[in-house]
Amino acid sequence: MERQKMFAAALLAFFVAVALFAGVQVVTKASAQPTEKTWYVSIGGSLPSYSTDEAFGFYPHMIVIDAGDTIVWTVTSAEPHTVTFFSGKPSFNGLSPIAVLPIPCSQSAPNVYNGSEVCSSGLLVQGEQYSLTFTTPGVYVYTCVLHPGLQGVVVVQPKGAPYPYTQEQYNVIAQQEMAMDLQAVQTAVDSYQVGTTSVSVNSSVYRVAVGYQPQEITTASLSPVGNSGVSGNVTVQVVSSQTAQVKVSLSGLTPGKSYSVQLLFGSSQYGEATGYSPINIGSFTPTSTSYSASFLVHQNLSLVAYTWIELPMAGLYMNVNTGSNTVASGDIMFTDGGIMGFLPSVVTIYAGDTVVWTELEQNDVHTVTYVPPGMPIPEFGTPQSFEAIGNNSVFDPSQYHNSGPLVYGQSYALTFDKPGVYTFVCLVHDEIGMYGYVNVLPRPSSTTHIVNQVTTVMQQTTLPGTTLIQHYNTTISTSTGDKLARVAAVIGILFGVVALAIAAVATRRR
Repeated sequence: MERQKMFAAALLAFFVAVALFAGVQVVTKASAQPTEKTWYVSIGGSLPSYSTDEAFGFYPHMIVIDAGDTIVWTVTSAEPHTVTFFSGKPSFNGLSPIAVLPIPCSQSAPNVYNGSEVCSSGLLVQGEQYSLTFTTPGVYVYTCVLHPGLQGVVVVQPKGAPYPYTQEQYNVIAQQEMAMDLQAVQTAVDSYQVGTTSVSVNSSVYRVAVGYQPQEITTASLSPVGNSGVSGNVTVQVVSSQTAQVKVSLSGLTPGKSYSVQLLFGSSQYGEATGYSPINIGSFTPTSTSYSASFLVHQNLSLVAYTWIELPMAGLYMNVNTGSNTVASGDIMFTDGGIMGFLPSVVTIYAGDTVVWTELEQNDVHTVTYVPPGMPIPEFGTPQSFEAIGNNSVFDPSQYHNSGPLVYGQSYALTFDKPGVYTFVCLVHDEIGMYGYVNVLPRPSSTTHIVNQVTTVMQQTTLPGTTLIQHYNTTISTSTGDKLARVAAVIGILFGVVALAIAAVATRRR
């Protein structure tokens, strides 16, 4: 397994190296294009043999085309996605019943985008494609409504304008961006600490993450605009579900002059996206040529509005202004992805201990489900998959246990009193291998709690005087349906999650 881990790391390094040394060159001269071109963008990605490690991105993040050109998006990951353009109109998110349904740009031209309509692919699964032809020059930001941080940018130039990159060069850029996102996921996994609390001499609580993603923080450079001489950097961090902290450090300022800071949708190089207004962060008047400040933002930083703030991967930039003039600007990029898995995938405990699973991925919904022998795995979206059974109870290996859909921050707990190895699954992501295992050991007469460590490919459990490297290949049979069944199931999920939220609010009011 150690060799597999080294192989995964080497593979990531190889992806980055290929991208860095392939010599991506900007095309400075190009002839006018006699015909429209078709361009290709991939959605999502994962490492070979590690399908539960997902890169959440459109690759490349930004693409520049000409009016009349077509873009074809292809889902390359096991996780489903959408391609959705809101064009500055009110957005909906993955909890909306219409999230998985296709929305034509118009009845007469469903796949022709002029920059003013809401257009959406609907639910796309691995291998499926969606295409749009762009007719109007402008800067357009789009998203996946199922994953709020997943954003991309399409810049449409006038017809016949020279292209900055070829498709082959975009492919190299896409490979580099995906490698960076996957590396961020692996770094997050390596830094994750398994929480354990001793309740009494004979019982402890072990905490398992249900899904996981990198910490929401990114730093970007701010470059001078024109001959302003103003430069610096900005750090944006999500510090709570409703608050982002923006720290700005600048130099080259004029003392006594008033400056303002804005976040905008679009591209620092190509400008503001059509249909969107700036997010005004704050203003200041420096007393010297250098200045640092921290601001709090309490509104969404991505196109898709959930109940929490999410950093987008692309399509967000900062301007520093004095009056109507921009003096510094920079793109804010976030390397993002997620673990469609349990951390640790194997947790070893003693009889009498409790396991608490907590949803820690803002980009997705998961379940914690035990299916007893002889019972098929319920299809996600069926009533049985929504049925919450057994939370805060003693685990019975002969019975069905299910958390129901968990959203960010929610938990599910079981106490285990029978030794054995028990398999748990996420009903949403069973087909990509989201399984976890609870290894329950007989409780010895005198023990300390077990140390569970998360690694990329295995879990190491340390016992007094012994180190056990445990590998598990336990699987359960799964059933699959066609896309129509999947869409119907997801619609059912969305209605169910909304109902759960309404019930939770009603309970609090009581």
